[in-house]
Amino acid sequence: MKFETLDFNDEKDIKNFKTDCGDLQDCFTALPCRPGSNNQLDKRLRSIEWVCKAIVFLTEDFSNCFDKLHEKNAECVQNWNPLPNEIYLEDDKMKVEKMKENACDTYFGKDDCVKKEIIERCGQEEWNTFRKKMIKLSEDVVGKCDFSRLE
Repeated sequence: MKFETLDFNDEKDIKNFKTDCGDLQDCFTALPCRPGSNNQLDKRLRSIEWVCKAIVFLTEDFSNCFDKLHEKNAECVQNWNPLPNEIYLEDDKMKVEKMKENACDTYFGKDDCVKKEIIERCGQEEWNTFRKKMIKLSEDVVGKCDFSRLE
């Protein structure tokens, strides 16, 4: 299972990814380092878990809008990476906090461009659904961000 090579146009690829995520979720709950451990393994597992939850949301609950965004092939959406992997690889707590701050600022793309794309292609209601779900997901990884600018 590799997120980087996941083909969102290939239903079989998406199905296999979701199956792998389900299998991983079963393993996550059985690991002794969970929940709340602050070691490297737990950080990486939370990253994988976040990606799985986000992909499931994007391809199921948000699939109609996601397809429209994918069709448009907008640079903002193509380059969108809300949670850089470096957060999980860094041991220095001060650097991690700075990375989390930056992730909060760019969580919805540069200048919140993902918001604009979703509203333009799918409407305000879809944006509201997307925003709520992605903010909820962000709490597990980057903590509390101030997203009041998006309301």
